Amino acid sequence: MATYILKLTLLSEATFGRGDGVAGYVDTEVEHDDRGLPYLHGRGVKGLLTAQCADILGALESLPAHSRLAEAATRLFGEGGSDLRANGALSVGPALLPRNLREAVEAVEAKHLPRTDVLEALTTIRRQTSIDEKTGAARENTLRSMRVLIRGLVFEATLNTDRDLDVTERAVLVACVKAIRRVGTHRSRGLGRVQAELFNATGQPITEQGMRDFAQEVQQ
Repeated sequence: MATYILKLTLLSEATFGRGDGVAGYVDTEVEHDDRGLPYLHGRGVKGLLTAQCADILGALESLPAHSRLAEAATRLFGEGGSDLRANGALSVGPALLPRNLREAVEAVEAKHLPRTDVLEALTTIRRQTSIDEKTGAARENTLRSMRVLIRGLVFEATLNTDRDLDVTERAVLVACVKAIRRVGTHRSRGLGRVQAELFNATGQPITEQGMRDFAQEVQQ
């Protein structure tokens, strides 16, 4: 078994939308826990990785290494479906704010720190409306508001494997991490730019070495 840490640093505002809003306040609310701390579900993190994996394999489809890398990806992420093959070696936890920040919030809970105060300290509200192309004026009833995470926040997700990964599997995982450029919703509107990095269980960065390994795998 091995453990890795995926770190996502927001380079722009982002929204981890939860599919609803707050009536009379925001149309799109960010996912957050009962302390007001935003997070991204583990299934969302895994979805980011598998989407990047599909793009990478598609780009390498004509190369001899494709089938070997695709097999490694299947062992890592599993196959679609409901049988045992759907379960790959990798399990993905939620992306949370750093432990020291979460512990600081927990420490002041005894002082009755409102959840809304925590959430508002980590986010801001962005508003937008549709513009009529003919008149240049805002269209009626099109004003929408969304809560966004502020730039600079860091989220960390724990990735566990049920066994030690081989070099090819680890290289594929690192390449998928490195390929993550945007997260959350409204990416086409400039939101969700991130820097993604992978660390081992002791906190040592492994992204650069992993990319060198991936380059060698592609050339084989």
